[in-house]
Amino acid sequence: MCSILDPLKPFAIDMVLIDVEGGKIQASIRKPMMKKFKNAIVEGGVYTMINFGVIRSAGNYRAAKHEYKLLFSGKTRLFPAQTELIPLNGLSLVNTEDVFKTNGDSNYLI
Repeated sequence: MCSILDPLKPFAIDMVLIDVEGGKIQASIRKPMMKKFKNAIVEGGVYTMINFGVIRSAGNYRAAKHEYKLLFSGKTRLFPAQTELIPLNGLSLVNTEDVFKTNGDSNYLI
């Protein structure tokens, strides 16, 4: 997500996290926390995460069809983990017909 005032400066980082069962949930890092986590997360990395907020997922353009989303805070800690059980690719492919059926009314990113 980018700032309306300066589209080149993001005010949040949103991502989709996936668990061992393939379940997906959106996670957000708001601007005040971005510097702390900037180099801590690598795409495709596996982590154990503690001390994060859980809030209801609402609004337009949600990245996962989950009732809640995770919010990184100043107390959030990430620990790299080693496992082969987490899928590296969590894509959910959608038919073109299904995209057009939404008529732009979907609250989810496709």
